[in-house]
Amino acid sequence: MKLPAELTDDELTVLAARAAALPDAPRGAVAAAIALWQQRPVSPLRRILALLTFDSAATPHLALGVRSAGPSAVRHLLFSAEGRDVDLRIHGEGAAFVLQGQILGPDDGGTVVLAGAGADRSASLDDLGAFRFDALPAGEYALALRTPQEQIDLPPIAVGRSVP
Repeated sequence: MKLPAELTDDELTVLAARAAALPDAPRGAVAAAIALWQQRPVSPLRRILALLTFDSAATPHLALGVRSAGPSAVRHLLFSAEGRDVDLRIHGEGAAFVLQGQILGPDDGGTVVLAGAGADRSASLDDLGAFRFDALPAGEYALALRTPQEQIDLPPIAVGRSVP
């Protein structure tokens, strides 16, 4: 038997005519075959838990030098999650707090969702992967980055309270 690429035009014409004369497949078999190629339901987002790699509030102060002057007014946290880093800064602004950050890694875009202390909010990432939440009351917050393919969850973040 010849491979299709080895057949002449006349041989292909004869085979096409024979195939056209064959009876159609039963409707049930056709429907079952088409159902195999139907779009499958979209799976839920892949969830990733970020790990805290640095927290300025948990860093001991040096005995000498500028850094030993006392705690900074800005708390700096750094989280890592599968090729991305999440850089957060928390500082007071009047009686409230500002949480701002930047996602460093693949440029997927997405939304950052903040929940807790009665302040559920969301913010889109800008072109540099940055976001900001203003006028937050003190409390514990959950922060998540949502892209079309996945959700990166950060451990709970204490805003406005000392870290043990």
